[in-house]
Amino acid sequence: MKAAFRDYRPYLPLLAILWVAEATAAFEGSMIYAAQRYINQDFGDSGLLGLLYSSYLIVGAAAAALVGRMGDVFGRRRLTLIILALGMLGSVMSAFSTGSPNLLLAGRIFQGLTAAILPLAVGLVRENMPPDKVPMGIGLMISGASLGTASGLVIGGLIADNFSWHGIFIASTLFCLLSLIGVLAIVPKSPRLPNVTEIDWF
Repeated sequence: MKAAFRDYRPYLPLLAILWVAEATAAFEGSMIYAAQRYINQDFGDSGLLGLLYSSYLIVGAAAAALVGRMGDVFGRRRLTLIILALGMLGSVMSAFSTGSPNLLLAGRIFQGLTAAILPLAVGLVRENMPPDKVPMGIGLMISGASLGTASGLVIGGLIADNFSWHGIFIASTLFCLLSLIGVLAIVPKSPRLPNVTEIDWF
């Protein structure tokens, strides 16, 4: 057991920060459900809640479908940094959206991009770990998604109940910032694959 742990020790910082980044993305996905009652009280529009849910999911599905190819062209580390920065921007927008449902919705759309963190994290694990250790790394990324989803409901609920629904977006901003700094400091730059054609956006 100790020998196996020593084999993984060089990769622990990489795995830890990718795990935090993925947990942050999952937190953003679920935290909105913990605050729905308070958002509805402030805006009095249940239709807005539907848009806040669906916009995140739609943008997230589209982003997750694109990042594999975009990672080959632009580099997965670079894309991870960009997505975390945009997710942080969305969190800030939503945190300061008092009286402005459009700003809240726009921020939520930006947050939806963070759903692409999981495939990027899996790709970064494959890039930076030997093949025999990749399955464990991918398992950790999946566990980050699960724990982040649960914490979005539990921690998000505690914040919304005891402070304000704006607090969940402030927490999300801080998580994104922590992840952004960690990825920038720890994750090696991704190589651009040779002979890769540009993306056919249409």
